[in-house]
Amino acid sequence: MRPIVLYRIAAAAVAAVATVTAFIAASASAAAPPSFPRLGLAARPASQIGLSGVWCASATNCLAVGVRGANPGNSATGHPLAEIWNGKRWRTVPVRLPAGSTFGALSHLACLSARWCVAVGAYGKGSTAHELAEFWNGKAWAPGEPPAPAGSADDTVLLGVSCVSAKYCMAVGTYDANGNSLAVTDKWNGAKWARVNPQQPPGSGVSILESVSCTSATFCLATGASRLGVLAELWNGTSWRRLRARNPDGSFAELTGVSCSSRDSCVGVGAFAAAGGAAASLTETWTGRSWTIAKVPWPKRTGNSQLTGVSCASKTHCVAVGNLGMSLKSDLNAGRAAAAVWNGKAWTVRPVPRPAKGKSSSFHDVSCRSAASCVTVGYTGPVHSADSTSLSGFWNGKAWKLIPAPSSPAPSSSSVAFVQADDTGTINGNTTSIGSGESNQVLAHDTGIGHTVVLMIQTLTSPGTETDTVTKVSSGMGTFKFVNSYNDGADFEIWVCTDTTGAADTVTVTTPTNAWNAFAVEFNTRATGFVNGGGQVVDPPYLGDQKWTVSPRAAGNLAVIGVDTDDAYETGPAAPWTYYNSGYWSFPNGTSAAWRVARSSSPLTATWVTDGGESSSQGVVLKY
Repeated sequence: MRPIVLYRIAAAAVAAVATVTAFIAASASAAAPPSFPRLGLAARPASQIGLSGVWCASATNCLAVGVRGANPGNSATGHPLAEIWNGKRWRTVPVRLPAGSTFGALSHLACLSARWCVAVGAYGKGSTAHELAEFWNGKAWAPGEPPAPAGSADDTVLLGVSCVSAKYCMAVGTYDANGNSLAVTDKWNGAKWARVNPQQPPGSGVSILESVSCTSATFCLATGASRLGVLAELWNGTSWRRLRARNPDGSFAELTGVSCSSRDSCVGVGAFAAAGGAAASLTETWTGRSWTIAKVPWPKRTGNSQLTGVSCASKTHCVAVGNLGMSLKSDLNAGRAAAAVWNGKAWTVRPVPRPAKGKSSSFHDVSCRSAASCVTVGYTGPVHSADSTSLSGFWNGKAWKLIPAPSSPAPSSSSVAFVQADDTGTINGNTTSIGSGESNQVLAHDTGIGHTVVLMIQTLTSPGTETDTVTKVSSGMGTFKFVNSYNDGADFEIWVCTDTTGAADTVTVTTPTNAWNAFAVEFNTRATGFVNGGGQVVDPPYLGDQKWTVSPRAAGNLAVIGVDTDDAYETGPAAPWTYYNSGYWSFPNGTSAAWRVARSSSPLTATWVTDGGESSSQGVVLKY
C-alpha cells in the first residue's frame, strides 16, 4: 500500500513551515486503500501567497491571516500575512515575529472584537518550526510563544484556535514526536499558554487536530485525523475525551474544519477517500450525543471535492467552503472554489463564480455573522503553477462576489523610498572575506515586508577575469535572482529580491572562490520585476571620471548602479542620485552604489571620480 500524506494548515501556512507538510506520511500507510496514493485534503499548493483564516466584526471590518513570500523550493521560507477589510478594499498590516525568526505563517484566528484577536501558526529559527500565537489590539500584532510539547525537539504547528473570552482560548495543532506527528492542544488563561494534552488514538501513533470550536470554558470540540480516520475530541473544562466519529464506508477520512453554535449543535467538514481513488467532501453533524453524516449534492462530474472551512451563525445556518476539481497527483494549483449552505437538515450548493480561463481558485476559511453575511478567504493562481495571490469572497444570502485581496499595496514610483544600506562588515578597512556557503549579516536590521533589496556581491577570482562565480544566494529575506556579473580583477555581481519577507538581514553565498563580501540597499516597496541594466569594464586615468549610463526603459522605475574600482573613490555621483559607499574590501578595491527614481524613460548617467585603476560598473532597473 502506498502511504497517505495529510496536508493541512487551514491551508496556506503549511507551505511555509513545510517540514510538517507530511504530517502523517508513511506511518499512515495502513489506512490507505491501494488505489488511493494520496488524500490531498486542504492541500496548499507550493504557492507563495494565500489567506487561511478570517473573522469579521461587521461588513466594513474584517481581519484575515495567512502566508506570503513562501518559496516553493525552500520549506523554511515565508512570512505571516495579515490583511484588513474596510468595506471597499483589503490592505496589508505587518506581523512581527519573535526575535531571531527566519520564517513563519499564520493558519487561523479567533476574535472577540475588532480590537482583540489571536492568530495561531508557526515560526522558524533555522529549519525547525515552533508553534506561534500572535495577538491583535486593533492596531498592531504582538507575538506570543506557546509552550513546546514535552519531548519535542522538532516541528510544532498550531492550526486552529477558538476563544470565548480574553482569558480563555483553546488552540490545536500537531507536533513531531520522534518522527510521528501527534495532536497538541494549548489553553490560554489571559496571561500565558498551558499545555492540555488531548487523548491520542490507541494504536494509531499518528494524530493531528486541525480545527476547534468553543462555546464556553467547559465545551470545546476539536477535529482532525489520525491513522484510523476522523479524530474528534471533546473538552469539558478539565480534560479531553475522544469521540467516536464516522468514517464513510469505513474509508479513511478527516475533518479539517468545525463550527459549533451550541454544545449540542456542531458541524464538521473535510474529505474522505472515495471509491475509485477519488477524494470526496465530507460533512458530519454533532448532536451532543452522536455524529451523523450528511452529503453535499455537488454537480455531476465535478471531480475531486473537499471542504476545508465552516462557519455556523445558528443551528439552521452554516456555510462550508472548499474546492472542486483539485489534483491528487500534484500540489500545484487546480480546481475551483466551492461553497454550500446548511439549513439544519440538508446542504444546498451555492455556485461560486468560476476563475478566468487558465486560472484556479480555492476557499479555505469562512466567517458568518448572519445568514446573509459571510466572508471567505483563500487563493487564486494559474493552473498547474505554484504562484498564487490571495482571494476573498462575500456572501449576501443570495450570491457570492469575489474580490482579490492583494498581499501588499500596489507600488508606485512616487512611494519608493530608501530604507537602509549596509555591508557584511568585512568590506570596510580590512582584507578578510567570508567562506563559500557561509552566512553573514548584510543589513543592520531585518527587512520590511514586501520590500525590495538590491544585493551587490564581490568575490576574488583566479584568474582575475572570471564572471558568474556566484552559484547560489539564499536568505530568509526572500528569493534572490541574478542580474549581471562583470570582472575588473574581482567578480562584481548584482542580485535582486523583489518581495522581502521581513524575516532576516543575513545572506548565504555559494561560490567556488571560497571568498565573498557583499553590501545591500533596501527600498520600501515591492518591485514588479527588474531589467538588466548592463555593465562595462574601463580603466580611467588618475582622478578620472567613471561614468555609467542606464535607461529606465519605462516611466516610474528605479535605477540602481553599482561600481567596483581598483582604487579609492574621491567623490560619488551628484544629486539627484543617492549614494552609498561601502568602503574597501581588500586594498585598494572600493565598492559603492547609487540609485535614483526615474520618472521618464530618458537615459540616466551617474559619475564617480576615482583615483584611477581598472573599474567595473553595472546597473539594474527595478520596475514599479
